[in-house]
Amino acid sequence: MILGRWLMSECGGAQPGFARLTRRLAKLSELERFEQLMAVLRDVSAAGGGSLVPLQKDALAEVARAFKLR
Repeated sequence: MILGRWLMSECGGAQPGFARLTRRLAKLSELERFEQLMAVLRDVSAAGGGSLVPLQKDALAEVARAFKLR
């Protein structure tokens, strides 16, 4: 949680921080860590009631772009 808050403050918000983190993860591990990332995102979605808001959908699209899935 501390690292997430630091990243958000360094990047100027949650959206740019998530985009930066996703791009970096894609460069470091390519598809190797994709399933682990998706498991975390599924858990977050489930904790929030299971439905995604538009910003969360945009974040998933960012993940797909970073991992070159689209």
